[in-house]
Amino acid sequence: MKENSGVLFSLGRDNEPVNGCTISKTILSHGDSGVVLFTLAKDSDISPEQYTTPKLFLCLEGDVHIVQPGPDTDFILKKQDAVLVSNDNPVGVYAAEDSVLLEFTAPADAFAKAMEYGEVFKLDELAPFRKEQIVNRDLITSGDMKFVLMAMDEHTELAEHIAPKEVLLFGLEGEGEITCEGKKHTLLPGENFKFAAHDKHAVKAVKPFKMALLMDLDK
Repeated sequence: MKENSGVLFSLGRDNEPVNGCTISKTILSHGDSGVVLFTLAKDSDISPEQYTTPKLFLCLEGDVHIVQPGPDTDFILKKQDAVLVSNDNPVGVYAAEDSVLLEFTAPADAFAKAMEYGEVFKLDELAPFRKEQIVNRDLITSGDMKFVLMAMDEHTELAEHIAPKEVLLFGLEGEGEITCEGKKHTLLPGENFKFAAHDKHAVKAVKPFKMALLMDLDK
């Protein structure tokens, strides 16, 4: 992952569209698993194509239509909306306004059964808050990457530890205090933070806090 580590940023807000254009950027790529960021100007599109694996689309900003052939297959995504689409049919993308979209690709058995094909859902709703507890749900688990949703009740925390690979955080709800190599940062909805490999880090929920974590597991 090429994003800078140890600083706050926003994939949704920092990637400005170019009029009439679509822009793609690879976040992570390992064999048949990967994540691509698309920045789409209003009324731009990606022509329908058929792929060998399913895809999870997550809207970070804007208004995006995920289009497949047939009735009732125009999935409209707003901020934090997601949809899992199968590889049975071609899939295309249309931006009704300036938008930023994440595309996750992985083998079919890597996606959690909590996500149903062709059903639009709010990402943060897949993990509930539990009093004085931390709730985790694995959304994608492949040999090369993992995408995890975490709901942390107020004042719960992940003690300082070291991850052997890079980890990209997505703030979804509430407020979290991120400590990385001794420096504290506040992570809010719509913001991102990356831990470099072997960074000492900890996370504390200042308020009830939800985040997603993209983990690079490549060996």
